Amino acid sequence: MYRDSTKKVGSSLYVPKYRFYGNLKHELENILNAVRIPLEEGSTPRVIPETVEDFARLFAEASKVGLKLTLRGMSTQGIVPAGRLEVSTLKLNIVEEGSEGDLMLEIGAGAAFDELERLTKEVSIEWSEYSGTIGGCLCGRRDIKAHILLASRVMGMTFIRPTGEIIELGSKSVKDVVGYNLTPLLFGSQGRIGLAAKVIINTAPIFREYSVPSANVENNRNSTNSGKNIVERLISTLDPGGIFS
Repeated sequence: MYRDSTKKVGSSLYVPKYRFYGNLKHELENILNAVRIPLEEGSTPRVIPETVEDFARLFAEASKVGLKLTLRGMSTQGIVPAGRLEVSTLKLNIVEEGSEGDLMLEIGAGAAFDELERLTKEVSIEWSEYSGTIGGCLCGRRDIKAHILLASRVMGMTFIRPTGEIIELGSKSVKDVVGYNLTPLLFGSQGRIGLAAKVIINTAPIFREYSVPSANVENNRNSTNSGKNIVERLISTLDPGGIFS
């Protein structure tokens, strides 16, 4: 699967678009064989897991050997750094609607934001325009209106830690008090502390949309530095192997 295919074409050398060297090449091959996820051809090494369990197994194996991963959705910007495996969420796009009258739905991180708009058209939610995935909107930039609107309606999520644990946060019940609300930790995290694989969204009418408080408060320099320190501690706790750093 990873044979060196460098060859001469005329007077120049043809070099594959990507090559993993040494132990990294060996570890990647072992990991993908263990989790039974095929490697996609493209400009960078990429895999597209299909289920929450696939992602969890991949994260766990990568964490064991320190293989660096980069999460990507539909329109995530930036180049995947050399030596990293791109992990796409595009097949994690299943939508599970609640029963009639529940006014909630559970949607995968790889589903298009356009699909959410279509599903909630009847309840007249005025979503702001966004061209990416649910996961990209929720865990991407905090300063765009689509992110603020979506974050304000999240009731819970299925979260996969970089070490492979699957954690259920929140619930489908509006009046459910089970402890600290940890879901905002994922908002705007840019894939640095794990994957918000599935999100439970409240589709009931909300008369006043609100923004979710950020740990990185910008009232003054001290609070900003304090917020950054909290985020860094959080990242080191949730991702001890540093596979997303």
